[in-house]
Amino acid sequence: MIELLILADDFTGALDTGVQFAQNSIGTVVLTDRTFRADLVDETKRVLVIDTETRHLKPDDAYRIVHRIVKDATAFGIRHIYKKTDSALRGNVGSELTAALRASRQDRLSFVPAYPAMQRYTRGGVQYYGDLPIHQSVLGQDPFDPVQCSYIPDLIAQQSDAAVSTIDPAAQHTDGNDLHGIVCYDCETDAEMSRLAARLYRADGETLLAGCAGMAAALASLIGETRQAVRLETCGGLIVLNGSLNPVSGEQVRYASEDGFTCIVLDEKQKLDRGYFRMAQGRSFLDGLTEAYHTSKRLILSSGVSQNVISEAEQLDENRRRISENLGELAAALMRSCDDAALFVVGGDTLMGFLNSVECEQIEPICEIQSGTVAFHIVLDGRKRLVAAKSGGFGGPDLLVNAARQLL
Repeated sequence: MIELLILADDFTGALDTGVQFAQNSIGTVVLTDRTFRADLVDETKRVLVIDTETRHLKPDDAYRIVHRIVKDATAFGIRHIYKKTDSALRGNVGSELTAALRASRQDRLSFVPAYPAMQRYTRGGVQYYGDLPIHQSVLGQDPFDPVQCSYIPDLIAQQSDAAVSTIDPAAQHTDGNDLHGIVCYDCETDAEMSRLAARLYRADGETLLAGCAGMAAALASLIGETRQAVRLETCGGLIVLNGSLNPVSGEQVRYASEDGFTCIVLDEKQKLDRGYFRMAQGRSFLDGLTEAYHTSKRLILSSGVSQNVISEAEQLDENRRRISENLGELAAALMRSCDDAALFVVGGDTLMGFLNSVECEQIEPICEIQSGTVAFHIVLDGRKRLVAAKSGGFGGPDLLVNAARQLL
């Protein structure tokens, strides 16, 4: 029976949050249906994760989707709700937190946005990446979705009139229970995160929390069993599909290329022409990629950065959709022609494009192969295939190389 509902604004976020519970022996399922449908989940599942796909919507549209789901879930009797937010504060953070708060009819939403394992820290209500406020870091350089504000009350105020308070638990002897609205907690270590989870989660009542996968991991440890080690089967090769323009993922691609991966950067037609890989030219290109994969067994396909793609503001949303659709079709075709390959997808939009191409609406996370990198199975043409995915801004330069060592 569902005890906890998690709402994430993109699929990589849904995965890296849901897997925290799956790894602690808590039955977990991730859905792409943007409605609350308890009948879609079997009775053995305790955690339901819904990918709302609201990261790039207008704030009012994101508000309506989150409000409707939380309202329906509350009416159904779900007592614990977790609004997953991006650790770099991208997306409609203010409108979605406010929607969850108001639809739940609770007085307070406790927000813990830190993710110490990924060097995301909250100090004095400011979100940091390492030693830099997040808008001054590389995460503020994303061509599609740059982070422009690091002070969380100001960021929320851009989309909401809800009251926002900040608390440093180490300096203040309060748990925020006397405050109303959105209460944001400072946090810099996993130990602090665990203490906050124990303080804020009300097993015998109702809980309304928000944060990224870091707080989800602390909650999973609190309410689940001992974390289980998972042994993944090895695959014959690895295909990496990088649809992110984040400098972090760009550095990972560069590092992997120097380590011996075959790297191919897609041109504008391959990224933007609808149905390109169903045309003669596209099919010929696919044949070449299949040959390249069988030669090297470590293949990277990257969207690259094109000023023509990102310079026209009115085309940003349409270009984003076309790129994710085309890359999704490309990945689906390659998985069919390279039947011993595992797939590694970088970027939530790209992952959603792939899942749409293979008509996959429900998955069960298996484990993290590295922090922020989640492995799961899909069924493609009647066969179980291994897929891993991560957000564009996660991980060190050697992440793809280390993933290949684990999966091959």
